[in-house]
Order: sequence, then structure tokens, then C-alpha cells
Amino acid sequence: MVICYSFNGSPTQLILIANIATSIATPVGGLFVLLLIWRKDVNEGYKAPTALRICMTISYVFVLIMTVSAFQKTIIPGIMKLFA
Repeated sequence: MVICYSFNGSPTQLILIANIATSIATPVGGLFVLLLIWRKDVNEGYKAPTALRICMTISYVFVLIMTVSAFQKTIIPGIMKLFA
């Protein structure tokens, strides 16, 4: 809210910062889930979910590629405009 009011009540910068925070939190959260699913002690006593592990790893790599692409196309130019 402080950023929003410092730019004459425009929520544009607030939305930009929320997008940046979401773009950072999604891959970090996905990484923790991926690390958890690959731990051997989590599935102790059960058959290891190999197909699930592989699908989750592929999905995580896809999310990383999409996040980097979004940063390059939208968020980084928005940050540059913010400080220009």
C-alpha cells in the first residue's frame, strides 16, 4: 500500500511487485515439493512412485522455463521502467 500511495494511488506498481513475488515463490515452493517427493524416507514401506517423481520433475522444469521467459518478457522491463 505504501508503494501504491507513493505513486499517486496507482496500483500498477503494487501489481508489479505482487507479480514478482509470485514469480519467485512458485519455483521455490515447487522445488521444496520436488525435493520432498524424491526423499527415500517419505515413502518408507511403500513402493516408490517413480512415474509421479518423473512427471513432477518434468513439470518443475517446465515451470522454471516459463518463469524465466516471463521474467525476460514482462517483469524485467517493468522493473526497468519503475526505476527509470
